[in-house]
Amino acid sequence: MRGGLGHVNVVGSMIFSGMSGSAVADVAGMGAIEVKAMLDAKYDRAFVAAVTAASAVVGPIIPPSIPAILYGSIARSPSASCSWAHRAGDADGFSMMGAVWWISRRRGYPAGARVPVAEIGVRFLAALPSLMAPVIIIGGMMAGIFTPTEASVIAVLYSLVLAILVYRELSFAALVGCLARSATTMGVFLMMLATGSVIGLLATRERLPVLIEDWIRGSGPTPTSPSS
Repeated sequence: MRGGLGHVNVVGSMIFSGMSGSAVADVAGMGAIEVKAMLDAKYDRAFVAAVTAASAVVGPIIPPSIPAILYGSIARSPSASCSWAHRAGDADGFSMMGAVWWISRRRGYPAGARVPVAEIGVRFLAALPSLMAPVIIIGGMMAGIFTPTEASVIAVLYSLVLAILVYRELSFAALVGCLARSATTMGVFLMMLATGSVIGLLATRERLPVLIEDWIRGSGPTPTSPSS
C-alpha cells in the first residue's frame, strides 16, 4: 500500500492510545520509532511530523479514551454516552487514514513490498514475545498484580530482557545511550507538565475560566434581548 508507513503511524497510535489514553504517552512511546522508520523510507519531514502529531492527538479520542470516559460519566446523557464518543473516535482515526492515503498518492510516497503469507507467519512468531508486552501489562493490572505505575516498570524490565537475552540487539553501550536519551526526553516533558501546572494554578486562582465565560455570555445577544 502506498504510504503504508503513514497508515502504520495512525494505526499504531490508535492501538497504543487504547492502552494509554494519553497523547503525551503516545508521542513519547511510539513517536520516536514511527518518525525514524518514515524518515528512513524518505518521507518528507513535514509530513512525518504532521502525521505523528495528528495521530497522537487522536489518542485522547480513540477508545478507551480517558477524557471520553470522564465526559460520558459526567454528562450522563444518551447523546454524550461513552459508546457514542468511542464511535466518534474510531471515525476520526479512519478518516485520518483516508487523508494519509490521498496525500501519499499525490506525492508518490513509497509502497512497501508485498510479503508472502508464509513470511507473515514467520515474522509474527518472531515478534510474538514483544506482542506479549501489552498482554502482560493490561492483564497484570486487571488481575490486581501491580498498579499502572508499577506496570511501567514491568514493561521496561520485560523489554530489557527481550532486547538483551532474546533478540540480542542491545549492548551495554547502547543501553547507556537509551537511558541518556530517555532522561533527556522525559526532562523536556516534565518541564512542559510543570509549566502547564503553574499556568493552570494561576488561571484557577485568578478565576480565568469564570471571566472568559462571563465575557462570552456578554458578547452576544441573549434569548430575551429584542431582535435588531
